Amino acid sequence: MYDLQANLQANQDQKLDPEERELIMALAPLYRQQLDAALQRGMEQGLQQGIQQGIQQGQRLIIEKVTSLLALPPQQLSQYLLQLSQLSREQLLARFPIASP
Repeated sequence: MYDLQANLQANQDQKLDPEERELIMALAPLYRQQLDAALQRGMEQGLQQGIQQGIQQGQRLIIEKVTSLLALPPQQLSQYLLQLSQLSREQLLARFPIASP
């Protein structure tokens, strides 16, 4: 459809039947709607994939942090957790900044 419309505009000196011209002009908005819908679906799928990847990256980061904490000797882990429990919300957020995806 796009090719037909482009050809019509490029070859305006060609004699087309009024019916052919009318058909092309009538179909052009339908083609545009389909194209816009396909672009919208593509953007939505891309956004969804980005969100999913961000979530997965966040989960991986949490697992890595927990794994490294569990690798500490029990006494050191207890001290660390005790220190964390005494921090304010602002101090915790400063110590563990939220990474943007």
